[in-house]
Amino acid sequence: MTNVLIVDDDNNFLLSVADGLRAHTEDFDVLTAANGLEALKILDSQKIDLLVTDVKMPEMDGLELLAHMVSNHPNVPVIIMTAFATREMEDRATNMGTFKFLEKPLDFHMLLEKIHEGLDVVAHYFTRVISLLSFLQAVEREGKTCTIAVRSKGEIGHLYFLNGMLIDGETPDTRGAQAVYDIVSWEDAEVEIDYNCNNESRQNDNPLNFIIQEEMHRRTQLAETT
Repeated sequence: MTNVLIVDDDNNFLLSVADGLRAHTEDFDVLTAANGLEALKILDSQKIDLLVTDVKMPEMDGLELLAHMVSNHPNVPVIIMTAFATREMEDRATNMGTFKFLEKPLDFHMLLEKIHEGLDVVAHYFTRVISLLSFLQAVEREGKTCTIAVRSKGEIGHLYFLNGMLIDGETPDTRGAQAVYDIVSWEDAEVEIDYNCNNESRQNDNPLNFIIQEEMHRRTQLAETT
């Protein structure tokens, strides 16, 4: 059976959404968790086909959970419930083939539609559906101050956010904008988030939206030549 995991620390909201989904579909089972730590236990114990998560939660918040998903479950579609969702945000996520955003207060029918869309992706395309780029987009939109550690194929880099702005990047060989572009181009990234900005000197002036567009353009050109 297909499993959908809903994660939110508001118990009344969680039960309401879960009961509503169970009443409207026989296509999947609904599991629930009150925070990221509870979600990790479920992810470790059984197959999850799609994750729906809030961002602001105790114990382990939604961004920490997303970092875990990028690193360990990149083929599981994710729907993020956030107060900061915008049409631009949704369009960019769709263009990157990544997770979806839904604005709170939640439109239940829209949630059901997005779940079916996500499960359809899993059924027809065996590919990485969440990425480093989509994770960074969520960090920006939530206005976080943090350090993102990124590992890929023996390489390690750090991205520094201050109030949601990507101010610097660093690898063993590069710094600033060049390091940012190097890191976002890495494949099969593993991600960790630390809610401290360990380097507040501004070395990157390029907005994240511009960086994403440039990286997607690079990937499109690469795909056309292979």
